[in-house]
Amino acid sequence: MRRKFKRDAVPRVGQAVGIEIPQDWTIQDAWPLLDKIRAEGAVILLKLDGLRERDFYTVVVSDGGLKSDDVLRTDKGSIEEAIAFAIGSYALRAWELEL
Repeated sequence: MRRKFKRDAVPRVGQAVGIEIPQDWTIQDAWPLLDKIRAEGAVILLKLDGLRERDFYTVVVSDGGLKSDDVLRTDKGSIEEAIAFAIGSYALRAWELEL
């Protein structure tokens, strides 16, 4: 089942793992969560595709706490939406957090 994580998932994940994230977060605020995911051995790819006309922000997460065949990927219209999906999905699958 594919869940759709919105911006408000990021502060909730942060709270669950002891990282304070403001409700009106920016990519800079989310960086400690991305770094926590990276520290677990995950590979995080942020792609900004200038050739597309829409959904030009892509985030891909693999490895780390994910199963070996599990890859998280999304294309969104904003970098915050893409990061919210990646963080929320990783928290659900790797950390088994209910959001």
